[in-house]
Amino acid sequence: MGGTINKPWSSFFPGHTFPFFIIVFLLLVNVPAFGEEEGWCPDSLPPPPRPQRRAGGESLAPLPLPVTPQRRTEKKRPPRPPALIGKIAQGKERDWLINRNDARNLLRWFEAKAGFKFGGRMVRLRKFSFDPADIPLLYLSGRHSFRWTESERAKIREYLIRGGSLIITNCCASKKFRQSARREIAALFPEKKLHPVGIDNPLYRSFYDITGDKYTRKAVSKPMVEGIDIGWRTVLIYSEYDLGCGWDPREPLETCPAYRKEHITDLWTRELGTNLLAYVLANRKTAQASFEFPVYVDKVKTEGNGFTIGQVIHAGQWDPDPSAISSLLKAVGDVTKVPVSLRNKNVELTGADLFSYPFLYLTGHNDFKLSKTEVKNLRFYLLNGGFLFADSADGREVFDAAFRREIRRVLPEFFLSPLPVNHPIYSAYYKIKKVDYSLAVETKDGNLIRPRLEGITVNGNLAVVYSPYDLRYGWNFNDHPYRKGYSPEDSLRLGVNVIVYALTH
Repeated sequence: MGGTINKPWSSFFPGHTFPFFIIVFLLLVNVPAFGEEEGWCPDSLPPPPRPQRRAGGESLAPLPLPVTPQRRTEKKRPPRPPALIGKIAQGKERDWLINRNDARNLLRWFEAKAGFKFGGRMVRLRKFSFDPADIPLLYLSGRHSFRWTESERAKIREYLIRGGSLIITNCCASKKFRQSARREIAALFPEKKLHPVGIDNPLYRSFYDITGDKYTRKAVSKPMVEGIDIGWRTVLIYSEYDLGCGWDPREPLETCPAYRKEHITDLWTRELGTNLLAYVLANRKTAQASFEFPVYVDKVKTEGNGFTIGQVIHAGQWDPDPSAISSLLKAVGDVTKVPVSLRNKNVELTGADLFSYPFLYLTGHNDFKLSKTEVKNLRFYLLNGGFLFADSADGREVFDAAFRREIRRVLPEFFLSPLPVNHPIYSAYYKIKKVDYSLAVETKDGNLIRPRLEGITVNGNLAVVYSPYDLRYGWNFNDHPYRKGYSPEDSLRLGVNVIVYALTH
């Protein structure tokens, strides 16, 4: 298939259930040593090494030749641990240092629980390298208003796209800080919106299994953390309530407004903080590589001359990985020789061009809801020969529930049902009887060996195919640690079969 690599998909942005210990062990050897930034406060530095008890003569230089030198027993200062967190220093009145020991304590808890020792740094944005390989996680806390420069915004944005992560927490539940943080986040990613981090997000199970009845004192059933996603990663975390106060507890406890209002508990903040560090480390290797995944384009313009996929735009995160569809289409063209158009076609269900695409694809991570007009148009499309292929990106439960709810609204008289292993879709091109699943699925259910596609048949024709397990990230071999889906090889095989089936039926 004549496709060429155009550019990394990062350029499309304009402006204890998983075996965590294995991941950290493999990644630890690649964690860099400290950079040039100083520690963020004197007592945040590692404790001084224990004094070495040596006789006075041991500190003297060896005798000059021809006397045989004696072995010296002088010991070197142990190296500092590699940096994991960079605490951003900005603002007046040492605003960033209100919770003086927050990051240090968090790192100590992480060492006690996970068994790996990391350090922290004070980071000034004007001097920071913005290389995730140096420090993979930035942390900002404060209570006063702030404003980043355009240059700082651009560098932070690129840092996050290239694999970095950022935690912003509102110290003392400050209104001024909240307004500044939301303004700056919107400026960082004008094409995205802060969204509640759903309880099925890997952030809540990367080390501790945090559930809704565990982390608040009042009757709050939803997470209080919001985020910005790039692909499968939640790269920016914003907490309306003061996580740092929980990491640097005070006496009496009620002096912290977040606790006084009974919004959060110290246990919750510690567990969430530990999960955040585990999440960043587990994703580190794949995060730095993911922004270079290729997006394939046609060598020559093939408008109207090749099979293409219309990707449905909806109110949720509808395009988590812009490189996925072009990777699937390239595979279809390469193995079947069917003419394909590699160009991404984004389709609104309210648009006049909806019926120009006989094959639609829908995906996402989070909850979404179709408007009445979208429901009406999609229903008409499916009842008149259209084909819809959908999968849950990362195998997220929230999206799975949303898709089942919305397709029920579209076709209330029909039901999603499992496609049996002898269904023609499993032999449309590849003969698929058994499949491999990602490690995240195998860890939870090691007995799965059959593909699990579901479908809706309309007037004798298969009109909807849905996979509750992730296919999308497998199409470009993006098999990141928390992905609940098929192996990349089987993801491609299943994707090719679905397209060939739709073309031949």
